[in-house]
Amino acid sequence: MAQEASINLNPAMAPVTDPSLIHPDSTGSWMQFRERQRSTMSTTHANDNFALISLKDTCAMTSMSKTMIHRLRSEGTFPAAVCLGEKRIAFVREEVTAWIKAKIIARAA
Repeated sequence: MAQEASINLNPAMAPVTDPSLIHPDSTGSWMQFRERQRSTMSTTHANDNFALISLKDTCAMTSMSKTMIHRLRSEGTFPAAVCLGEKRIAFVREEVTAWIKAKIIARAA
């Protein structure tokens, strides 16, 4: 009996060709492995000025806790959140990036 070739129509099931995405190397941790995976999943486009990011991603970008971000928002010193639903907020990526850049510039002054 002849062996049939299987056709995989789901691109998510395609084999991984980058070995750094398969498992952590001896110098990396699982957290670094997950970060490498996450960084390869997202794409940035030139017209992504109004891309929204979650509170979790905002925390990761700023290295601050949710509590600290909420405190800065209430003081008016952090970009305003976009209300997406009753219990869901997001932030405009470009505004958060600009806030981070302003903090970096302010340290040199």
